[in-house]
Amino acid sequence: MVLETDKNASVIVTSQFVQGDKKRFKDYVNYLDRDEAKYKNDFSMYNNYMEDEEKATS
Repeated sequence: MVLETDKNASVIVTSQFVQGDKKRFKDYVNYLDRDEAKYKNDFSMYNNYMEDEEKATS
């Protein structure tokens, strides 16, 4: 069954610009730069798992 309509799929994207010299922007950058938010490379754990013949089968 095919449903025909006159509507098109849409996406509405909104954003708010904050200048780089504002305190709000600096607080956001500091929030992103905290140690617990930084990416840690756990890819070596994946490689160790895949090299284990008992765990990885393909």
